[in-house]
Amino acid sequence: MYPDFHIGQVDIPAWWVLLMCGYAAALIGLILTRPKDFSLSSGKIIFSVAVFIPSSMIGAEILSAIIHYKSFAGLTFQEAVTTSTGAASMGGLSLGIASLWLSSKLGRFSFVDMLDFIIPYIALVLAFNRIGCTLAGCCYGIETSLPWGFQFLSDGVYRHPTQVYAMASAFGIFGASRFIYKNLRKYKTFTAFYAVFFYCLLRSFNELLRAEGPYMAGQIKLLHPLLVFFMLFSLYRIYLVLKLLSAEARASIISVAGQSLIKMLLWAGLSILTPLAIIYIANRIWF
Repeated sequence: MYPDFHIGQVDIPAWWVLLMCGYAAALIGLILTRPKDFSLSSGKIIFSVAVFIPSSMIGAEILSAIIHYKSFAGLTFQEAVTTSTGAASMGGLSLGIASLWLSSKLGRFSFVDMLDFIIPYIALVLAFNRIGCTLAGCCYGIETSLPWGFQFLSDGVYRHPTQVYAMASAFGIFGASRFIYKNLRKYKTFTAFYAVFFYCLLRSFNELLRAEGPYMAGQIKLLHPLLVFFMLFSLYRIYLVLKLLSAEARASIISVAGQSLIKMLLWAGLSILTPLAIIYIANRIWF
């Protein structure tokens, strides 16, 4: 693994570098793909991103600290403040989206318009984030005999590269939700809840393969009920959008959604092939 980038005498965590690359790629994408008739100016988009970035990072730290609260047992306040338990992406997403709502109030623009537009790029940030996790060797999976299993620890156990699975899922959601947005953006909130549903669905499967807890029973994590809740809520919101439309409009949306699944598979498949091939070859050269 390559947990750090070395620049002179300075070591910079690879996870942090890739996360920043993700934010930069998302911001550039938002500016370049902004529709000409979009209700938000480029300035308001930049303002929203500037608020979203620190909020999401703080949210990820807070949720991780809550999940790993036992790590703070016996520590002084100063030790607890300086102790890092990593980052939980669900916390980052939750506080980041809440910050978008606050930005919409301060900047007097449509939160719904911004959410539909930005959420595919949030998936893009998550994809870059998981590349960083792969380099760092964190967020690894349970033991596997599959040919792309990798030794993330020095225990000789080959494990699922769940970081790579999560990266491919995020790239897939990015490609599919961008397709949905370009074709169906007049149907407010459809893009956002489409992306949230598939993120939670794919994350649920990936969590079954991740080696980290906390657990409820077997490989069922405490996170699973939350993911199921957001999946059901997203389906309900999508139902409300479709309910108000004519049969012809619903058929058109379902057709576009079906095409988007092909986009998702293509994006996910293409993004996962290279890292799995590298792991497969590395296992046979170095281990």
